[in-house]
Amino acid sequence: MTKSLLLLSALLVPAIALAQNVQEFKKVDTYIIEDDGDEKKKDARLEIDSDARIIRIVDEKNGAEKALYAEVSFDDITGITYEQSANISKMKVLAFGIFAGKSKQHWLTIEAPTLEGGFTYMKLDKNNYMGIRRSVQAATGIQITIIQEEG
Repeated sequence: MTKSLLLLSALLVPAIALAQNVQEFKKVDTYIIEDDGDEKKKDARLEIDSDARIIRIVDEKNGAEKALYAEVSFDDITGITYEQSANISKMKVLAFGIFAGKSKQHWLTIEAPTLEGGFTYMKLDKNNYMGIRRSVQAATGIQITIIQEEG
């Protein structure tokens, strides 16, 4: 019995250690092209697996077991772009008029020939976009191109 527990422990410890090297960021919206050609938003999370040198975009709640929207090796990435754009909130337009205020939207695009269409993009949450930018750049070693819309 003791040998069985030791063997089980020996098998589980490396699996737990590997899981610790995966950074996860929730509240990421990704967009996929469906069979009918329409684009559809999916609630997702971004996973950065530094040991495997892979970035994955998976279902937000159930991970890759439910849906793997994109997966790319660090070595296949040819470019990463962050874009911050102003978006006028519809509620603000209705309540206060068109110049009442703008919300910022945060977008990350990853380019790689191994991705469908050569790229994938996602809308980031206002509370995690900086952490994602820093983590992606640190993990991949690729300088992120930054585009900020004026206004």
